Amino acid sequence: MTVVSEITEFVKSDLLQGANNNVGPDDALIEDGILTSLQTVELVMFIEEKYGIEIEPELVNEENFRTLGTVASIVESKLGA
Repeated sequence: MTVVSEITEFVKSDLLQGANNNVGPDDALIEDGILTSLQTVELVMFIEEKYGIEIEPELVNEENFRTLGTVASIVESKLGA
């Protein structure tokens, strides 16, 4: 599985719980109200646990968490992929 597909699966199954299963890698997560601020924190916690990386608080903003694709890019850059 790719990073973006793992993150997408987590968002769909754990955060949205079927509420918006059509969310894709280019959908605006915060701007379109797909994720709440609490869900964004949960996503950060998932990423940190799953990939063993730290997402600094200054990285958690609307630009970096715009889409699942941009979130995956941050993870990949931290992993050196």
